[in-house]
Amino acid sequence: PVYSRENIGDMIIKLTGAVEKIGIKTNNKNSTYTSLIEIPANIKSEIDINAYFTEQCTHQKVELSFPTIDVSVFDRAKANNLLHAHHLVSKNFCVVFPGAASEYRKWPEERFAAICDYLISHNIVPVICGGPDDKTFAKRIISKAIHPEYIINLTGMTDIATLAHIIHASLFYLGNETGALHLAAALDVPTICLLGGGVFLRFFPYGDHRRNMYAFDEYMKCKNDYW
Repeated sequence: PVYSRENIGDMIIKLTGAVEKIGIKTNNKNSTYTSLIEIPANIKSEIDINAYFTEQCTHQKVELSFPTIDVSVFDRAKANNLLHAHHLVSKNFCVVFPGAASEYRKWPEERFAAICDYLISHNIVPVICGGPDDKTFAKRIISKAIHPEYIINLTGMTDIATLAHIIHASLFYLGNETGALHLAAALDVPTICLLGGGVFLRFFPYGDHRRNMYAFDEYMKCKNDYW
């Protein structure tokens, strides 16, 4: 069901030896497939593209649903220890996740620092989370903040289960387009995602369009060479 087909994917399909090979019609002229399904121009988002493709293959209506996670299935002990150690249990805090696998997905550190100061001015504690590779970036953000003493740095201290509990206990999640974003959305926590303007409408707005909102620069001044 890949919309942006590449030669490597087409090669894998060919090697399956399947009698019937169904794909999505794109600019890729590969003749591997026995049939190609054309996606109507009015269908833009990735999840709607996949739903339409599945309906054409199965001749059955697809009911869209979005991932959900029951946080109670995760052990909470480590999260409780961190929340108590940093006196966050009775405070309003949000999770700030500045890391991302690709550099072009990262919002600049000085802007994260400015956001942290803004949150602090509204009595919201910024709790920076991330993996071990995000430690240096987090330290640079804190060093550029006006009030670094009010920022809690938990980078490298949380596994997935612990992070899930901390996000679930927060007012909201704010960060780049990365794995923690999907975790926050599945936990049904208010989520703010910072991303560029690439492939607009295909990958965002994110999730349920009936309840999710998005804001963007009308002239896309935020869009850089990569995204």
